Amino acid sequence: MKQLGISIYPFHATLEENKKYIELAAKYGYKRVFTCLLSVDGDKEVILKEFKDTIEHANNFGMEVMVDVAPSIFSKLNISYEDLSFFKEIGATGVRLDLGFSGNEESIMTFNEYGLLVEINMSQDTNYVNTIMDFMPNKEKLVGCHNFYPHRYTGLSR
Repeated sequence: MKQLGISIYPFHATLEENKKYIELAAKYGYKRVFTCLLSVDGDKEVILKEFKDTIEHANNFGMEVMVDVAPSIFSKLNISYEDLSFFKEIGATGVRLDLGFSGNEESIMTFNEYGLLVEINMSQDTNYVNTIMDFMPNKEKLVGCHNFYPHRYTGLSR
């Protein structure tokens, strides 16, 4: 499934600038928003409010929102892979794991009670997806995507 999407980095622009960008993207048919918790630092409540406002705005335009995280963010914000309520609270469609866990955690996450998608990074060219499949995830909630952040050497050769 291919979808046009945009990236929103809260705290790199104002909330109003991000909302205008979402509106413009929606006007041109974009259906997906990628946002990132990897570089966010600070109070969990402030982070929650900013992300929630941004994501709610995107949701109002029928856009799905994936939040980029890594295991370090889970511990930094005191989030458990067994309880994804934080992501439900902010209105996300799912979590995108820039770096993953061992495979078992990803599988467990696909059975979350909120129906959130678990998106894995397919750009690492490893057996990562096979490892997750060994733990019998809910395949309906497991999706993958390649890196699209414009850094040299982050994509696959084709």
